[in-house]
Amino acid sequence: MSSEESIVKILSQAIYDKRTISTEDIYEIINNYTTIFREKSSHSFASWCRNQKLDFLLAKKKNRTHISRKMYIMKDIFYDDLLNSIYSYLPKYQETLKKMGMKSSVMPESHQQMKMLLAELGCSDVWCQI
Repeated sequence: MSSEESIVKILSQAIYDKRTISTEDIYEIINNYTTIFREKSSHSFASWCRNQKLDFLLAKKKNRTHISRKMYIMKDIFYDDLLNSIYSYLPKYQETLKKMGMKSSVMPESHQQMKMLLAELGCSDVWCQI
């Protein structure tokens, strides 16, 4: 194993845990950070995941009547940092385009428009406040 591969492995172990998790568990985690599925059941969420052909559905392990999957899951302590990075990406990208004299086709003109866009995406007030 090369030193680069060793570093990647060490960092991965620091960020991810190998756990057995169900689609319902994933649904509950997602509901902590977005409102998109709040009015839906975990079964509706599972159907949506199947329709989107999400890769995590490929890793299956059945436990009698409960389906769970063994996979690497990001540790809870990193969720907020990841969401903040995702949330701040668009404004940083737009600022870079402005500095280069370009205009983004998805550039909200105000914070209010950004709030409306985030609301349409179902962002939770917990982490999507401007």
